[in-house]
This record gives sequence, C-alpha cells and structure tokens, in this order.
Amino acid sequence: MRIKKYFISILAITLLFTLTGCFSKEKINSKKFIDISKKEKLTIYEVTTQFKSYDNVKKVYAASNLRGWGITFFEFKNSDSAENIFNKKVEEFKKNKSKNDEDDKSGIRNYSIYELTTSNNYYYISRVDNTLLIVDADSTHKKEINSFIEKIKY
Repeated sequence: MRIKKYFISILAITLLFTLTGCFSKEKINSKKFIDISKKEKLTIYEVTTQFKSYDNVKKVYAASNLRGWGITFFEFKNSDSAENIFNKKVEEFKKNKSKNDEDDKSGIRNYSIYELTTSNNYYYISRVDNTLLIVDADSTHKKEINSFIEKIKY
C-alpha cells in the first residue's frame, strides 16, 4: 500500500512538471519569421524605421501576398513592451466588434492571443514573450491566414 502511494505521488509530480511545459510557447525571431514567410511565397518588408519613435521596438517586418492580406511581426526589447502593445491593440480591435461578432482571448504564462472575426474583417494578435504578430485583414482570407499562423506556431 505504501509503495502504491509513493508511486502515485511520483507520477503526480512528474505529470505536473510535464504539463507546465505545455502552457508556454516557443517564440520565433525575425529571421525565422522571414524564412517561413519566404517558404510560403510571401513578400517581406522591413518596416522598423516606421516605428523608430518607439524606443522599445527592435525589429518589425511585414509579410504580404498577392491576394491582399498581410501580417506584421514585431520584436521588442522586452516582454513588458510586447504585452503593453498587445493590450492596446486588443482594445483597438474590440472597437470594431458588434454584438453578433465572434471573438476569443486566451493566454497562459508567456503568451496571449486575441482573435476577432467580423462580417468584413479578421483581426488576430498573438504575443509570445517579447514578440508580437498582428493581422488586420479581410475576413475572406481567414483560413489562409490561420494556415500561415499554424506554420509559425503563433
């Protein structure tokens, strides 16, 4: 009986440590964002200079395709800056929400996600540590955009 309790305790502790790893995401850097975007045949633009008034921004890249949608990837100097911009963008996106629109917000540990689909637009923002991915596109591209987001695991 004592061995059984000991075994269950060890199993519970092991499970706890295993699951805590599942609640965080691995961030990507600008190079990986560019590499994946190129593989997906997106055109990449470095737009960091457009954000030079923000001293907390390290790099900013925009990726777009010929079908009319784009994604912006930010790398900040620290996680607090990314989280602050994430919260501001969520509030900005929520202004476009009507009562019949679907939205979802989630986050644990080092990441946060907000998604809003309106009748015309698709908004998606994801923060992982000090990085941010922002989408503001026509809702007809949602499936295609989500496919890209899955590839970069954001």
